[in-house]
Amino acid sequence: MRSIIFTTVYLCLSLAGLASAAPKKPSGPPAAPGLSYLYTLNVTAGVTYPVGPGPRGTRVVLTINGGNFAGPKLKGNLMPVGGDFALLDANNPDPNKVFTPDVKMVLETHDGQYIYKHFTGEMQENGDTLIRVGFETGSEKYYWLNSVVGVGTVKRLLPFPSDLLTFDIWKVELPKSK
Repeated sequence: MRSIIFTTVYLCLSLAGLASAAPKKPSGPPAAPGLSYLYTLNVTAGVTYPVGPGPRGTRVVLTINGGNFAGPKLKGNLMPVGGDFALLDANNPDPNKVFTPDVKMVLETHDGQYIYKHFTGEMQENGDTLIRVGFETGSEKYYWLNSVVGVGTVKRLLPFPSDLLTFDIWKVELPKSK
């Protein structure tokens, strides 16, 4: 009996156009996300430790000596902790061609707050690297960073390893609603 009632109600709603409103097909590609500039980070790298070949490629660890960053909402210093636990491609171990960073670092803002930053990415043909960035902090003032999806570019002086790097970081923003 219940199935007959359900079927009858569903058919009535379907005829009225309320049960299966088909989504409108877009007339073109969806709107692209936007980017807003967060900061530029200048890094001085430290010691390089060649861990060596492993099952995922050749691991190289580059330590961080320090640096500084500045942007519209953030500025401060890079703490001398963390580093890049990078992988060199097992099929092409030339670090000037194929390099995958895996970086963990700590930023200290101008007002004494700490932000953990982590990123990975892929080296491009020109030697620069595109990165995906995430943040963690307990600071009330900078708590908004915990939900930021970041992207950026890394420029370094070739040949590998260079101890001077520049990171430009942006926040990815959802497309504006129409």
